[in-house]
Amino acid sequence: MPAATNQSIDKKIEPVQQQNPAKPTAPIPPQKPIDPIEQAKILEKQLKYNESAAKMSQLLTKMTLYPIDISYSDFNKCRQDLLKLYHDGDIVVKGILIVELNERLSHIEGSKDFINAIKLAEKHNRQIEMKEIINKIYDSSYSMDGSIEMLKILAEIDDERSLRLLSNYLTKYLNQGSHLFRTLIIYSIRILGKSKNPFSIQIILDLIETGSIPDYLYNDVNSALEEWNSKIAKMKIDPDQKKEVKERIARILDPSKKGAKNYE
Repeated sequence: MPAATNQSIDKKIEPVQQQNPAKPTAPIPPQKPIDPIEQAKILEKQLKYNESAAKMSQLLTKMTLYPIDISYSDFNKCRQDLLKLYHDGDIVVKGILIVELNERLSHIEGSKDFINAIKLAEKHNRQIEMKEIINKIYDSSYSMDGSIEMLKILAEIDDERSLRLLSNYLTKYLNQGSHLFRTLIIYSIRILGKSKNPFSIQIILDLIETGSIPDYLYNDVNSALEEWNSKIAKMKIDPDQKKEVKERIARILDPSKKGAKNYE
C-alpha cells in the first residue's frame, strides 16, 4: 500500500468546523388589520386639535396687537373666545393653551435686547430686516403689560394646570433678582390670593415656609393669607386638606403659634 501523501494526511486531520445550531425564533403574531373607520376617527380628532391650536395661536397673536391695532372690545372678545376654547376642550386642548401661554411668557427673557438689530443678527446668524424689529416693538408679549395679560388668562382659568404654570413662572421671577420682574411677582401673588382653587394657597405657603418671599412682598403676601383665611372655611375641599391649610395659615399669621413667621 502506497504511503499517504501530505495532502491526504492534511485532509484527514483537518478539524471539522462546528456550526452553531439555529436559535429558535418566536412566531410573529399576525398583524391586526387597521380599521379604516377607527383610523378616520383618529385623523378627524387630530385635525380638530390642529384647528384648536391654530385658533388659540391666532387669538393670542391678535391680543398682542392691543392697543396699537385693535380696540379694547376686540381684545376682550379674543380673551373670552380663548377661555371658551379652553373650558370646552378636552385635556389635550387644555394642554395646547398651557403650552402656548408658556411660550408667550418666556418671551420676556429676551426683553433686554429684542429691539437691538446687531444682537438679533448675532443670535439668528443672519441679517435682520427693519420690519422684524418693528413687529417685536409692537408685540406686547415681549412687554410687562403683555406678560400681565398672559397671567390674567391663567388667573381666569384657575385650575391646577394653569396654577402649575403660574407657580413655575413665579419661582423663575423670584430667582431673577431684578426689579424688572417685581411687578410680575407682585401680580402673581395677588392672583394666587384671589384664586378659588386651594392649590393657590399651597403655592403661597410653600414659598413662605421655604423662606422664598422677599421683603417687598410682605404686604401682598399678608393680604393673600388674610383672603384665604376668610374663605377657606367655606370651601368644599377634603376636610384634612382644609384643616392642614388653616393650621399653616394660622402659624404664619399668629406669632404666638409654634414655628410661626409673621409678615407684618
